[in-house]
Amino acid sequence: MRRGIPTKLVVGATLSILRTVKRPVWSAVYSLTGKRLQLPLGIFDLSMFGGSFEANAQAAQARMPSRDLHVIEHAAGKTEVVVLAFDHRAPDLLLPYQEISIGVPVERQGERGMVLLHLPVTTEDARWGGVENYGFPKAVHSVRIGQGEGGMRATLHAEGVHVLTLEVGEMIPAAGHMAFQNFTLRGDDRLVASTFDIDGQIARSEAAGGAHLSLGPHAIAAGLRELGVQARSRSHWYVPKAQGRLSIGRVIGRPAPSHAAGFRDPAERRPVDAAAATMP
Repeated sequence: MRRGIPTKLVVGATLSILRTVKRPVWSAVYSLTGKRLQLPLGIFDLSMFGGSFEANAQAAQARMPSRDLHVIEHAAGKTEVVVLAFDHRAPDLLLPYQEISIGVPVERQGERGMVLLHLPVTTEDARWGGVENYGFPKAVHSVRIGQGEGGMRATLHAEGVHVLTLEVGEMIPAAGHMAFQNFTLRGDDRLVASTFDIDGQIARSEAAGGAHLSLGPHAIAAGLRELGVQARSRSHWYVPKAQGRLSIGRVIGRPAPSHAAGFRDPAERRPVDAAAATMP
């Protein structure tokens, strides 16, 4: 009796083909129609850890790409910079990659979310779609994630220069759900909202000092120092095993004029090809 091909092999082969063709197909569709081809990104296996670190609200507000994005203050003149390290071990349409998310909590017209200042990733495969479809401030840099003393450690280097080291103590997780909404400025001058949902083993603590952030000499680190980012966390997260889903980007309008609209590293806004640079 003949046995069918295992479903797991079929799914794996299909995803492998899609990973190979997605970029040329995206470019062809965009060139012919001006439309950005998007699919939700599923991640079958990931881990995450990080913390929120107190920062100067006025300095953070000056980094916002739109005047209608208002930094959330937890005390007068004080906000947070949230630094998270992700190990995406099994994405569906991407190769495995690591990233570090650096963002500020904001409010826009009653909606809360995060404005990402930097989102370094370890592969070009993970960079280009995030930039073109969402406006994520992605650039390819070195991210190393592993065990530290009593917890997890992530180190970011850019152009061979140390940017930051993030250390988070381990906690006992429980099954749960968490979600991050992001507001980003895309290359066609559109504000885009997206949501990243996480389901799995999650722990969060409001105890101060559970995460520690040390900054290096790189320009990204200098920018964080200008925000007055503290070394000890106000709260921290530890997610050793979970699944994730990034929604399709939702255009929510054009940005209100802001002197900070061009604050990003040019590498984080680099178009995927010449056609993308001429988007109407």
